[in-house]
Amino acid sequence: MVKDRHSPDVSLLAGGERLGGADLLLAGMDCDLSAGVRQRPVRIVAGRSLVVWEMELISPADDPDHCPPGVAWIMTLDGGRFDRVSLHHAPRPQAEPAVPAT
Repeated sequence: MVKDRHSPDVSLLAGGERLGGADLLLAGMDCDLSAGVRQRPVRIVAGRSLVVWEMELISPADDPDHCPPGVAWIMTLDGGRFDRVSLHHAPRPQAEPAVPAT
């Protein structure tokens, strides 16, 4: 899928900085899938030059904090292929303070 839908020169970005290309993108996907992480689409928006996937991240039961609760994939297109992928992770919810026993 990456070879067919992504430019050979795809850039993976975080915070506006280039982290790497297709190799890093594939390694990250493989790491999460191997750990049992799954993604569920929440909202998808697509245009001629921009695609946004808002996804719920589902961590495995034995490692519930493996990933934050969600991610937005912001992808630009060039010639119908993704050329820039920027990931924006949702913050983890704040833990509720423990209520002292009375």
